[in-house]
Amino acid sequence: MTPLGPRPGLAGAPPVRVLVGERRHVSVDRALRFLGVGRASLTVVPSDSWARMDVARLRELLGEGPAIVCAQAGEINTGAFDELDAVADLTTRAFADAFIRVTAPRARQRAM
Repeated sequence: MTPLGPRPGLAGAPPVRVLVGERRHVSVDRALRFLGVGRASLTVVPSDSWARMDVARLRELLGEGPAIVCAQAGEINTGAFDELDAVADLTTRAFADAFIRVTAPRARQRAM
């Protein structure tokens, strides 16, 4: 195994679903497109009334098989944070080897 993973990479691997919040930053879609993740692999989780990923809907949509969950720390327009602890708990209960991606689009904006 190399630092980048097994030699064949994703070739022959089962499809990976990616769950993203409805109010995600555009950079998430760009990164997924760059990595070759097709739209068919993308599952959009609706937002709650506070513009956060709806954890109850995430629970319903998580399902089986490999998945990446993209949570967000600071929605670009409202500053809303997804419930990161709840997302992490739910994801790690569903998958022993969970991978959780947190984006922070407002962090760059504040740094400028």
